[in-house]
Amino acid sequence: MVDRVLQAIAEPHRREILLLLQDTELSASEIAAHFTDVTRPAISQHLMHLRRFLERFWDEQLRILQHAAETEEGRADHLGPSPT
Repeated sequence: MVDRVLQAIAEPHRREILLLLQDTELSASEIAAHFTDVTRPAISQHLMHLRRFLERFWDEQLRILQHAAETEEGRADHLGPSPT
């Protein structure tokens, strides 16, 4: 997972995009307006790359959470009802 994170943010413009988005939502046009040395299509490609990374990241994290919940549920079933 660390390799994927590093690969996603290895490009300086992607890191800058993430910094722009950390405190507020911006449209693709608003993000592109922050870059004078990068074309809008290039910004769009960076956004697509970041979006694909985040989708894979959340999919994997949700699978981990589901496994943990199912494991905990299995433990609770094995132990029986909790005393009240």
